[in-house]
Amino acid sequence: MFPMKVDSEAEGASVLRAARLINEQIAHFKSVYTTQDDLNIAIMCCLKIATDYIHQSDEATLLEQEAVEGLSALEARIDNVLQES
Repeated sequence: MFPMKVDSEAEGASVLRAARLINEQIAHFKSVYTTQDDLNIAIMCCLKIATDYIHQSDEATLLEQEAVEGLSALEARIDNVLQES
């Protein structure tokens, strides 16, 4: 366990969730790659978590773009209705 200073209870909860996630990933990789040393396991864990983060970030960006496009289309329809009135 590493000592960490957190600014709030919410931040502390997030750090604990992250620690659990990391520990789960390390345990998984240790069970699958039994011949790897701890450093390689830690690197694989970091790569997996970073890859997951990038995937989710890309997905969120795509969803945001779709929402903006949908709102723009809705705004255009509203403008058309108001202009016809």
